Amino acid sequence: METMITAKPTTWAEVNEHGDLVIPREMAEQFGLAPGARVRMESDTNHVRLHRPVTHLAKVYVEPTIYCNLDCRTCIRNVWNEKLGL
Repeated sequence: METMITAKPTTWAEVNEHGDLVIPREMAEQFGLAPGARVRMESDTNHVRLHRPVTHLAKVYVEPTIYCNLDCRTCIRNVWNEKLGL
């Protein structure tokens, strides 16, 4: 039996007459984007990355302890841009 390798079809976004980047409706629905949703973007030399909105979380981290030393590698506090309180 032969195994065929198939690639995902290419999806295109378009720039409208106002200069806005418009992504396909199906992709917006897949990622929970409704009209007015805000999406964080990061750009680099050759790509743009869109992050899911906080209303459409993919993961939730639960720390199963009441003890915290503020030093875990996976702690969300390591990326906060706020001062830690007491």
